[in-house]
Amino acid sequence: MGNPQLVSVDSDTKLPPSSVLTALDGRNDQRYRSVNAQPVTVTVEHKVHALGYPYAVMRARTGGTFRPNLIDKRYGNDFDVTNPTSTGTAFKPTRERLDSFARRMGLPVVVNASGWNVTSNSGEVRGAQIRNGKIFHDFEATNLNGSPAGIEGMGLLPNGQLKCFSALRGDTAASMVAQGVVHSWSYGPNLVINGVAQDLTQQNWQYFLTEISARTIIGQSQTGDIIIIATVGKTSTSSTSGPTGITGNDMVSLAVSEGCYNASLFDGGGSTQAYTQGLYTIPSSDDSTGYDGIVGRRSVPDVFALTGEFVTSRVDTGWRTLPLRSGYVANDANSTPQVRQLDGMIEFRGIVKPSSGSFPTTDAIVGDLPQQFRFNGASKSWVSSGNGGNTRKISIATDFSVTVVGNTNTPTYMNLDQVFWLSDAIL
Repeated sequence: MGNPQLVSVDSDTKLPPSSVLTALDGRNDQRYRSVNAQPVTVTVEHKVHALGYPYAVMRARTGGTFRPNLIDKRYGNDFDVTNPTSTGTAFKPTRERLDSFARRMGLPVVVNASGWNVTSNSGEVRGAQIRNGKIFHDFEATNLNGSPAGIEGMGLLPNGQLKCFSALRGDTAASMVAQGVVHSWSYGPNLVINGVAQDLTQQNWQYFLTEISARTIIGQSQTGDIIIIATVGKTSTSSTSGPTGITGNDMVSLAVSEGCYNASLFDGGGSTQAYTQGLYTIPSSDDSTGYDGIVGRRSVPDVFALTGEFVTSRVDTGWRTLPLRSGYVANDANSTPQVRQLDGMIEFRGIVKPSSGSFPTTDAIVGDLPQQFRFNGASKSWVSSGNGGNTRKISIATDFSVTVVGNTNTPTYMNLDQVFWLSDAIL
């Protein structure tokens, strides 16, 4: 597929139809234009929450109406099509990467959705699973102890409305289909129901109250806009800072703050990923020890996907502070070492120096690449400049540590502006 020339982030600005057709091979154009003359516009925005975690919001603006044919659901490698009689505990879709889903669906936004059993019946997809009105799996037992995944979820009605469903409120996959549900996804608790923020502490949601991690939230505004939120985080880490991300009623507050009238939590941790117009807007937190053994990528059993006209001009994470190791600091207040991703280009800026004295003649590990910018690939190095005309190599190792490589010269600072590379963009 081609690489479109994207334009302004303003939702009133539209991509030229020819660019959309080039980018998406023409497959989604008919779907959204057949519903209404006004196209659905899709944007992505990176933010940092007041609590400190970065997140991205993918938003489909529908012009104040519910839109059918805007949302799609697929199972890995179309498992439901090739295995139509596989249901219940035997329903174990083969997992597939988001970029693979996106290529074959021809859609600009694809995110992970339902979780799967990783213990007693490994691979079994969790909760109410419906595609094209056919039931493949029902809700789990209504037990909130431990990890109560698959008790609640969301269903898509034919008019394009997303509705929250719950085994705790007596819903079943059969009753959902009887109400007209076309597709459903299931994992964590409903966060907002018909404008009412849910108090997870009152419902004793155990695991989702205590586990801090990356999260995927899917919701809809009262007027029909689709809102997808993907946060950066990691369930467990070897660092002394412990796990990172979001948990409990903070997830509810985030959904409300982004305008969700209905919202539900989907699979998180290393499964949380967002793929937008050829780029992983939010990568998996998996490192080489993850389920797939691939940094920044995880195959998943199903996805939530959006069609529409992508209008964000540049996918920009914004500048994030580069965490420095003990003994190394910014050269001054105006040169804080930072990193960002801009349309797939990861780049550094700023100046780093030892807390005292000069760089040693040996290797000096000065910092670590934040998880949000980690992707598969071999170690990388660049020639960078320091004071007095001194140059040193700066490298990023496979463990994502940032090193000023040893040399006989001993600069007092090193400029990071020469460090930049392309992430593995997949079109």
